[in-house]
Amino acid sequence: MQNRREFILRSSLAVAAGALGSTPLFGQQAPAAAPQPPTVPVFTPIRRNVGTFTARGGTMGWLVTPDAVLVIDSQFADTAQMFLDGLKTRTPRKIDLLLNTHHHPDHTGGNKVLRPMVTKIVSHENVPGLQKKQAAAAKTEDAQAYADETFKDGWKVDIGKEKVSAKYYGPGHTSGDAVFLFQQANIVHMGDLMSHQRHPRVGEIADRQLAEQHLIGARQVHVVVVVETCEGEEPPSRGQQRNGNRGADHEHSITGHGSRRV
Repeated sequence: MQNRREFILRSSLAVAAGALGSTPLFGQQAPAAAPQPPTVPVFTPIRRNVGTFTARGGTMGWLVTPDAVLVIDSQFADTAQMFLDGLKTRTPRKIDLLLNTHHHPDHTGGNKVLRPMVTKIVSHENVPGLQKKQAAAAKTEDAQAYADETFKDGWKVDIGKEKVSAKYYGPGHTSGDAVFLFQQANIVHMGDLMSHQRHPRVGEIADRQLAEQHLIGARQVHVVVVVETCEGEEPPSRGQQRNGNRGADHEHSITGHGSRRV
């Protein structure tokens, strides 16, 4: 029969052994992290030959017709190749226009991959400089392709029986965000200026004035999204208008709170 001292000693050794059994010792490798799920490229048609492409990074937009191909943003190099592979099953045409909403690498990282298939790259005038500065900091200059044509306030083109326009509303998510509108399809691509039912993308705003400019721009874009209609089409429903107003109110409350903090 063991005495109290022996019982405490044996119990302590058992606890220590259990702890060592569940804790990696010095020199042992920690368990490998679970592998990331494979990236799945998805082409989603919306209407009038316009759709989206999702894989990894910012959502890309596309217009594919027998007469023209237009693409918005390029994600990363690997997913841009996925996009090209999928695009080739939809059209034999090259890409007439590649439009960049802003300079961030999940929106321009695939520019160089698409470049051999692209006739012209277009962006706001601030984007090339911001993209070059970003690339220099990341030492990825050799992986870049920059805009051939830029604009200051607005830009437009008639392409493939569609009218595509661009508008710069001022500093927002970055100082070079462009909003692209497919006028006939009544579809707008906003890059990272707006996320569905999420906080507005105002992480780079540095002061109250810029926060207010972002809010003004966001409200103007809400007007485009909610009110803009095409000839012969019905105006937005009351539900659509309420959703647009709710988004604008959310934008105002979050941006106002953030502007008081900075």
